[in-house]
Amino acid sequence: MATTPTNLSVPSESPRDLKFNAGKIDEFVTSLALQYIDRFGDAHYTIEGLKALVLQQIYNLGWNPVGSFQGGATVSSAGDIIQDETTGVWYRWDDLSTLPKFVPAGSTPGSTGGIGEGKWLAVDVSDVLRKDLQGSNGSTLIGGSVYVVDYFSDAKSANAGKSKYIMTRGHHTLGVGAATYFSDGTTGAPSTGNELKFYDATGNGWYLHHDGTIDCRQFGVVADGSDETTKLQLWLDCCAQSGAEAYIPVNVSPSAAGLICTSQHNGLKFKWHGYVKHWGDGTKPATVVDSWDPSSGYVLYLKEVSDLTGEIRIDGVRTSKIADEHIHNIHSYGGKNHVLSLFFKETRGDGIYLNAAHGNQDSTPPSNMTYPLVESVNSDYDGRNAMSIICADGVSIGTFVSYKHGGRIGTVMQPGGLDIEPNYSYQPCTNIQIDSYYSRSCGTGFTIFGKVNTGNMVVRNISISKMEIVMEYISSNNNQLRGSLLMGADGLYIGSSHIRCLSNYTANSPIGAQIDACYNADINISTERFYQGAAIGIKAWTEVGGIARIVNSKISVTPRIFQRGAVIGDVNGLDFVLRAFTPTLMSVSSDVGLVQTIQSDGLGSSTFIKSARLSVSSGPGAAITWGVFCVNTNIDRETCIIHDSDLSSIVHNGTTTNRLISTANFQKRNIAGVTPKGGGDTITGTAIWGVGDVVNDNTTSSAGGYIGKIYTASGWKNYGAISA
Repeated sequence: MATTPTNLSVPSESPRDLKFNAGKIDEFVTSLALQYIDRFGDAHYTIEGLKALVLQQIYNLGWNPVGSFQGGATVSSAGDIIQDETTGVWYRWDDLSTLPKFVPAGSTPGSTGGIGEGKWLAVDVSDVLRKDLQGSNGSTLIGGSVYVVDYFSDAKSANAGKSKYIMTRGHHTLGVGAATYFSDGTTGAPSTGNELKFYDATGNGWYLHHDGTIDCRQFGVVADGSDETTKLQLWLDCCAQSGAEAYIPVNVSPSAAGLICTSQHNGLKFKWHGYVKHWGDGTKPATVVDSWDPSSGYVLYLKEVSDLTGEIRIDGVRTSKIADEHIHNIHSYGGKNHVLSLFFKETRGDGIYLNAAHGNQDSTPPSNMTYPLVESVNSDYDGRNAMSIICADGVSIGTFVSYKHGGRIGTVMQPGGLDIEPNYSYQPCTNIQIDSYYSRSCGTGFTIFGKVNTGNMVVRNISISKMEIVMEYISSNNNQLRGSLLMGADGLYIGSSHIRCLSNYTANSPIGAQIDACYNADINISTERFYQGAAIGIKAWTEVGGIARIVNSKISVTPRIFQRGAVIGDVNGLDFVLRAFTPTLMSVSSDVGLVQTIQSDGLGSSTFIKSARLSVSSGPGAAITWGVFCVNTNIDRETCIIHDSDLSSIVHNGTTTNRLISTANFQKRNIAGVTPKGGGDTITGTAIWGVGDVVNDNTTSSAGGYIGKIYTASGWKNYGAISA
């Protein structure tokens, strides 16, 4: 990736500027282009450009014809030339140390010294006269010269004659948007065309000379706050046509609304080092050609365009926008093979909204979309999401950063961060991978809100290697904070996730992670300062056919500074691990507990727990009221077990504080504080034990004693007599 310079004043000793300038030295010395662009975006001549200027000056001075070999002449200076009338060729004398050179009448070049270095050298000025070269357009009579004008409009009205190049000193302001054009040998209507290709006053064609990059200022962009959509659209069109990189310099921020790239822009390369600002209040009518085109305001619409690369920066100017959550910086519909780094700031709707080729119609999803970096930053909580994925098959994100997305737009509370949420069941969101994820939000830090199609989840194969989410409660929003909402996915992997609140929030019972209707998940989450660490299978969502169930999944939760560790609703195949630290009484109106089974919202008494393996442990902290509390006892004892746990930090009295409550339908194995007797009898309380539960007896392991006790229909019985 090219080095992005600073805008520090000259001289700058920034390593970035030194590296950038090293590249510019190479351009100055090596490039065949006539100009290069410095780190402030200004144009300067290369060696090739200086050479062209010097040649132009020589040509403007002109040769001085002094006679012919046949008629005789005297060559007195370097610019004197004489003609061989038999061939029409003009010659100059190359050995200046022997001037003046006398040529008698009736001579030839061969008879007066010969042809070659230090002798007579031919010059191609057969039809050039000194008096013509001294004219204002004299250089236009010489092929290979450079014709210099002030502005682009001057170039279109010029009579550049036989010049090889036309050089502008600026587009319409001197020093801004300078460009060089070369004669391409075509002809057309005089004084027509655009900044990429035009015809001069004589109808001769000229084409923009570039080194693979075209500066938007060469198309008249001034970034003065006015609507420059038309100029920027032409610039993008011409960059795509010529295969050039679309370049916006640092600190150049033009304004636009409704830019469009279609299949005609396939392969376009973006180099937006400056931010394009969203012009207007978001109500400017967008160009709607097809019924699925977005009708809300936007900056850039990528419409079924493929093979885009580079960097895009957009400033949503959110404070000037109406209260509309659909005002997005980028609408990206369909297409494939993008490799784009995206930088957003001050966004009202989404940073980028990724959907199928025909929007919400059943159509081809975008595929193989790569975003090395997605960064969206607001100065205050606002906007919907940094990124919404509505439909896609194959998305790879390197680093994702969302800062202060989410907030209240009008009356609607917005999530924030990344939202994977198909609008309809025919919109797949599949094969999405994120290496590093960061979000700070006041709504939801990360969201999956899936759909089901003929019994299958349409959100599938989602992988996040590392996640960090920071949540802040804004009292005026009066919402429930959820660090992440994961609903309706098949094949969800989260390698590590740390989700924390800035303070101990209790309003509306904040949840670190809510996980519903997920199949084949492997999720590892740590939470901090949430009232409740995790909620698993607790809500049946109509969007997925009334499903809440967690199926064939592994979920590990590590809550820190919490009042409730986790609640579990409808599951069929769950390996659950909770390792709790610093249980804390946040709200005196509720007790402190580790894991609770409940009936799922929308399922009620049909909530069922099957094939669940719970491992629950806690370190010291505030007095814990209960360890595992089964409010919902619709549990398949044959397949459910509490095992490899440590509840010994809970002071168990069987009434006000309990290690286990109503857990009779869970088998129990290796639970510190529960299954080893450790010198005392088995703990008692409310419906703790089920038939077949076993406790070990550490105090009677000698001959005549028993290994332990087993709970039967008639109570506890010794088992495993130890023989003498």
